[in-house]
Amino acid sequence: MQPIEIRSGDGVSLPLSWFPAGDSHWSLLFLPALGIQCRMYESMAIALAENGCSVCLMEQRGHGRSTLRASRSVNWGIDHYLQHDLPAALNWMASQPESAARPLIMGGHSLGGHLSSIFSGQHPDRLQGVLHAACGAPNAADFAAPKSHLIRTLCRIIPLLRLAPGYFPGSRLGFAGRESLQLMNDWRDWALHGNLNYGPHRGLQAAIAAYHGAMLAVTIEGDEFSSLKAEQRAIAGFSSARISQVRLGERKVRSGAGGERGLGHEPAERLGHFGWARKSDAVVHAIVQWLQREFPLL
Repeated sequence: MQPIEIRSGDGVSLPLSWFPAGDSHWSLLFLPALGIQCRMYESMAIALAENGCSVCLMEQRGHGRSTLRASRSVNWGIDHYLQHDLPAALNWMASQPESAARPLIMGGHSLGGHLSSIFSGQHPDRLQGVLHAACGAPNAADFAAPKSHLIRTLCRIIPLLRLAPGYFPGSRLGFAGRESLQLMNDWRDWALHGNLNYGPHRGLQAAIAAYHGAMLAVTIEGDEFSSLKAEQRAIAGFSSARISQVRLGERKVRSGAGGERGLGHEPAERLGHFGWARKSDAVVHAIVQWLQREFPLL
């Protein structure tokens, strides 16, 4: 792993972790879940690099090696990721011999998957692949109690935090980490409205239909932060993409007829929303099979 520091589009230091493949065939920019440091995905990145996929892990603002920490005076939102951080990371990757002129995939875990979806709609010709890992939409209507109550409670609390302490104290609330209020207000819009539009931005969800590339959704049976409805809502915008779905847990999805994959019955370990990243063999296997199928070696 090579720790890299670059400048984001707004001048902020942006830490990357670079895992170049010795014989690189594909290139992946992978984005963490809300409140998670990118080091949690290092075992996955190492294994993918060993299988010919160079991986760049992008640190979230406010976490890990980022020099920012959310406060009343230090605030950022989804705009900062989409307009500044993601373009900077992709431009850096394009300058690396292991990723230049290779099929480019953007993906992520949970929040990272949603950011990848929006970016694919905004720049449909820049990406060849989009990857979701344990990614479900946070709409309360897609969850049973008590999770639906938790989402609605968070949506009521978030606007009040501008009074005190001026940021989202996730460790005290039992959800995410220390997050900026603008980011959590953007997340709240997703949770309330059931699509990826946020703030003044309309049409983001509809724009995903402009993406015609490959899309892989790896979901985890028993994911405590998702549901079947939430996972399907997360990929609903990809009406023009070639969608593959793999479900890991007590059952695993295998290839079926047509563009989408049907259910199979191969036993697998229950991994949960975060455990899959620490025991990433099954996810790596699913990603590599998808890469080989969608972007075969010449």
